[in-house]
Amino acid sequence: MKTEKEKLQTKTVDQLKRYAKKVGAKIVTPEGKAKTKDQLVNSIVMKQRLGGLGERQTGVTNKYVDIKRKAKAPGKRTSASGKTYTERRANRSDKPGQMLGAQNYSDLPDLRVFTLKSIYDGERIAITDLHKGERVAIRKTNRSIIQSAVQYLNERGIKLIGGQSDYLVTKDMKKSIA
Repeated sequence: MKTEKEKLQTKTVDQLKRYAKKVGAKIVTPEGKAKTKDQLVNSIVMKQRLGGLGERQTGVTNKYVDIKRKAKAPGKRTSASGKTYTERRANRSDKPGQMLGAQNYSDLPDLRVFTLKSIYDGERIAITDLHKGERVAIRKTNRSIIQSAVQYLNERGIKLIGGQSDYLVTKDMKKSIA
C-alpha cells in the first residue's frame, strides 16, 4: 500500500500546485521562487498532518441577517462535543469592548483653539477661531507665523496657554479676535 507522500509523487507539478492551493499550502518559497515537486509534496503532507488547520472558511455571509442576530451573553457555554468553556471575547458576545486608557472627557477643561494658516504667498496670516467660528486675516509682522499671531492675540487681551506651528490654545472664551 502506498503512503500519501508516494501517491502525491505520481502527480504532475501543476496538479500539486492546484492541490496545495486547495489545502492552504504555499506554492512559492520565502524568496519568491517556485517550489520544486519535492517541496510541494512536503508542504501538502504537512498541511494534511496539521489536521485541517490550513483550511479556509467557506460560505457567504448576509450582512442584514447578521445584524438581526443577537450574540449570546458572556459566560459558560457547552461545545458540540459536550465540553464546557467560558466565552469572554468581545466579538463573540454582547459584552461591549472598551478602549485602553479611556478617559472621562467631561473632566477636561474647556479650551478655545485658533488655527493659523499662511495666505497670499506668506504675506498675511488667517487666524480662525474654532469655538466662535470667527476668522480674521492679519499682516505678518515677524518672521514666523506663530509669533505674529501671538502678538496679535495678546494685543486683543487674549492670554494664550500653548500651541504649535499651526494652532494656538487659550482658556479665554469671551474675547473676540476681530
